[in-house]
Amino acid sequence: MFRASPDVFDFVTLHSARQAKPWTEEACKKRLLGKLREIKKRENLTVAAYVLLDDHAHFLLRAPTGHSCSTVVEALQTDFLDLWREASAQLPGLEHRSVVGAEQLRAYLDFIHYEPVRRGLVERAADYRWSSLPTRVVQGHYPEDWAALGPPAAISRIMR
Repeated sequence: MFRASPDVFDFVTLHSARQAKPWTEEACKKRLLGKLREIKKRENLTVAAYVLLDDHAHFLLRAPTGHSCSTVVEALQTDFLDLWREASAQLPGLEHRSVVGAEQLRAYLDFIHYEPVRRGLVERAADYRWSSLPTRVVQGHYPEDWAALGPPAAISRIMR
């Protein structure tokens, strides 16, 4: 199901059931981000993008060549499970898609980084602190005013 390859990333979504919002507290998001960093280091994972929202989280990941992404995704789910149980009585749902090629990768990066604007949490995507976008702006991968004029066209392919 999951295959690690230099040109394949995995788009993973953890979501709550029945409109629960287990991560509304800043402390919960901090712990969740800390857990992501632990898993990244332990599994030698490439994290291309992430966004943590109140009721779900998106990750764009790549396991090291020769390693199974299923192991990484299982680690994510297992490690996040304890945090999730503290915040919600519901177990998280998990969805996964393989992302292949530069065009599809760009579309998923844009989708993840634009999600806080789409959800009405911020007006500028770079202002949402629970996303990888502010770091990518500092690194020079995105301009600070990225998507200021509206959603990137590429995300329409994902939202169908």
